[in-house]
Amino acid sequence: MNVNLLTEGGLLHVRDGMFELITEKKKTPISPVKIERILVSTRMRLTSDVLVLALQHKIDVLFMDHFGDPVGRLWQPVLGSTTRIRKQQCLWSLDGRGLEQARAWLLEKLDGQAAFLQDLAKRRTAQAELLREAAAGIAAAAAATAADDLREPGAAARLRGFEGSAGRCYFTVLAEVIPEAYRFEGRSRRPARDPFNAMLNYGYGVLYGYVEKACLVAGLDPHLGFMHRDDYNQRSFVYDFIEPYRVEVGRCVVSLFTRKQVRRTMFTPIANGFTLAREGKEVLITALHEVMRGQRRQGKRKVQLKHAVQLAAHAFATDLLESAALEAELPEDERAAEREAACWSG
Repeated sequence: MNVNLLTEGGLLHVRDGMFELITEKKKTPISPVKIERILVSTRMRLTSDVLVLALQHKIDVLFMDHFGDPVGRLWQPVLGSTTRIRKQQCLWSLDGRGLEQARAWLLEKLDGQAAFLQDLAKRRTAQAELLREAAAGIAAAAAATAADDLREPGAAARLRGFEGSAGRCYFTVLAEVIPEAYRFEGRSRRPARDPFNAMLNYGYGVLYGYVEKACLVAGLDPHLGFMHRDDYNQRSFVYDFIEPYRVEVGRCVVSLFTRKQVRRTMFTPIANGFTLAREGKEVLITALHEVMRGQRRQGKRKVQLKHAVQLAAHAFATDLLESAALEAELPEDERAAEREAACWSG
């Protein structure tokens, strides 16, 4: 389960080997063996023994700002795996292999967006034509992405351009699907100009937490990306790796709006926009928890989405180790040992 510290003035501390969450209304004891993550929102209090107990039980502690973006996390004082993974990741970022991999993740995202719109078209006859046209626009962007010659200068910028074109098709038509009172114009961030973007941004922030942890456990560097820009303190690899999973957050948020589970009280007006209020965070995080527990095909089997993310991170880390071993001409037995170590590092 996740513990979400959302109530202003709440306190989380340790009592008799258990976490205890204290709010104005009640005290709630929580066993650490039942917790996967602790999400800490703004203006919350927790004691140092909470952090120690979380480390002892390998519980992820993620600190989030009021926009939903992760601003810090508690992590063990060791890398998730061998440093060879990060060294090879750096090499891939400097040659064509990294951008080729980023393109593959981007194509997964575009395929997922188009499939989502096609699913909506089957159930929404009034908007079916618009949805199919948007799906076709995304498919065209995907075709251009797949056909691009990445050896030509400016390839990363071109991929981002194809992604932007697909995104405009995607969000323009989603605005027509949700209830009229909540319709919006395009994407907006920090702040969101409308309730839909406020909820979507917070959902992406929660997903960033899952993805960044998967990268750390697998021994990958969250900041060493291939397609997204290497700005100061930018988790550019997380932004590359997260692409195939964004559509799951979009499906979740659209579902909350179309099923009329969203109310105006779930949002707080701020200058030039909106943030998600406590009630909205609780509803969204509960829904996302179910999404992450949902089944997703990973190779020949089905696993929970949160496990699929971790398995994909381990698989990419293994690919990096394999390429490093081949370049170093390591014997097969040493390569097999490194693969096994990478798989069990988390």
